[in-house]
Amino acid sequence: MRIYNKKMFYNKDFEVEDGSLFDRCNLAQKDWHTVIFDGARHLKFVNCNLSNVEINEDWDLVDCFTPPHVEYVEPIILTPEEQEEEFETQEVEDILERLKEKSELSKSRVKKIVKEKYSKKDLNDIGLDFKKEDE
Repeated sequence: MRIYNKKMFYNKDFEVEDGSLFDRCNLAQKDWHTVIFDGARHLKFVNCNLSNVEINEDWDLVDCFTPPHVEYVEPIILTPEEQEEEFETQEVEDILERLKEKSELSKSRVKKIVKEKYSKKDLNDIGLDFKKEDE
């Protein structure tokens, strides 16, 4: 039997002895239902993080974190320019939605109000195509 204390086992696959003890270890895995320590029996885990780990029925878990399995999604990191563009896009869409819902303005009047606040390039960049007949 071996004792592992405060170790990190993220996405690592290696063999452990039967009956080993894991104390305050992080064994969280990226993929759902990941089998770790395949074939090892009678392992004991105390205060460990076992997120996305497929739990073997002969393991002994004491005060461990075992949430439902979740899919890992890579974070999307936007540049400051992309963040500003995303914000402006959402702002224009919100304005259009509010104007449609809370008024009885014609479509051409709504477009005119939006065009007064935003440039034609900004509106075309977010997919609002205002044709010449609307101007």
